Amino acid sequence: MKKNEKIGIMILALVAIIVIVVLLVNRSGKDKQTSGGNNGVGSSQVDNGQNGEEFVSRQEDGTKVNISNKIKETKRVGGLEITGLTITEKDNLAQLLGTVTNVSSGVEGNYTLKIIVLDKDNQEIIDMLFSVSELQPGQSVGIDSSATFDFSNAYDIRFEKM
Repeated sequence: MKKNEKIGIMILALVAIIVIVVLLVNRSGKDKQTSGGNNGVGSSQVDNGQNGEEFVSRQEDGTKVNISNKIKETKRVGGLEITGLTITEKDNLAQLLGTVTNVSSGVEGNYTLKIIVLDKDNQEIIDMLFSVSELQPGQSVGIDSSATFDFSNAYDIRFEKM
């Protein structure tokens, strides 16, 4: 075999491997996820558990919005208060947004919070880490944490200081 033929065969084999990996990744992503997200526009419909998504409202554009009242409750970790939590999912990207406020009289933060997303049976769906910068009393910072795993049907969220 000539050197050019060997190089051509190696390139074809590499392309074939890449195509197989891309197909497997796309297939596994479709098995775990559905489309969704939140742009705040359009009509919505509540699933009411028909597709196992008891805490999800679907927007006209396919966005999934979590509607669990438990998630909307104010959470506390030490001198930090976590409010305004929302979960949306769109285009295979689930996103958790919220606000962390230092409600203590001293400096708080400069550590990591473990975000534990729970189902209605209090079982963990996913956990994520969020670094809280140093916050002066009354100072706030936004939470923006996302995953390529659909956790939009969560019932509650728990936070733990690491």
